[in-house]
Amino acid sequence: MRLSRNPDGFLTVGGADPLQYSENNFVALKRAKLEAFQYCLNQPDHWKEIFMPEGEHDLLDGEQPPFADLIGFRTVSASRDEVVAELLATEALTNRNGVLHGGAIMAFADHLGGLGAIANLHTGQATTTIESKTNFLRPVSVGDVLLGVCIPLHKGRTTQVWQTTVTRRDGKVVAIVTQTQMVLNQFQRA
Repeated sequence: MRLSRNPDGFLTVGGADPLQYSENNFVALKRAKLEAFQYCLNQPDHWKEIFMPEGEHDLLDGEQPPFADLIGFRTVSASRDEVVAELLATEALTNRNGVLHGGAIMAFADHLGGLGAIANLHTGQATTTIESKTNFLRPVSVGDVLLGVCIPLHKGRTTQVWQTTVTRRDGKVVAIVTQTQMVLNQFQRA
């Protein structure tokens, strides 16, 4: 992976994605940072230790539930204060209009918020979504890649509120999802 600046002042990220990133575009810079991080994740394990504090890469290493695999969810980075993931808009996830189904976007964001909540739980606790609200702003075409950035708005003892901003590859916001996670104490899996 190579980061360089072209004659127009754009940051160019080498690799398969030929997109260029302007320093004035926050979303685009975030994507460039994530691509660099993603590249490092493909290197030997010690790179994770350099880029993430100890213990904060556990959500990347852990096995995801089958539903996350079914929709193609891919965690890019995860910490107690931010979870970032990607989702490829495939034909299997479209609605009758040929664009990404709103339910796929909601499921993507819900999983991000759940991961954020899990990162903040104590031993023996679990979490479940008790409320979710989505503002859909624009469609997503098949083949596009969604980037979801999820941050906490509130991390309390009994509930957590997480907000996910979902963007397309062109940096335009597709949806904003706000969800409330209930903290379950003394949880035992069935």
